[in-house]
Amino acid sequence: VVGEMALDSNQFKQMGKMMNAMTLKDKTLKDFLSEKEFQDTDKLMKDLMGIPLAFFTKMKPIVIYQYITIGKYLKSENKEPSSMLGKMPESMDILFQEEGRKSKKEIPRVNRTTNGSFV
Repeated sequence: VVGEMALDSNQFKQMGKMMNAMTLKDKTLKDFLSEKEFQDTDKLMKDLMGIPLAFFTKMKPIVIYQYITIGKYLKSENKEPSSMLGKMPESMDILFQEEGRKSKKEIPRVNRTTNGSFV
């Protein structure tokens, strides 16, 4: 299991400080989606995660994409999304790395080089 970086839960909590980078400043999701797209995405978020899209109106579209991806993965594994259990979903790296650890998969450290590629 390889993620951008090997993380543990404590490191993820520290990353919460980066929340500002995930929010829209002067716009909302409705500035990017038509009314039909917003309604369709709202239905998908409710079906997958049990959370209405209105909860995310100031979040960047990539955040919505991550929630949808996590929700689809959890549904494919017949697991309940953690938001339905009263917890917010985790980052995809943590989710997949924890699943890998449970399956006793190797989780190598991946380092970014100065030019941005990974080794």
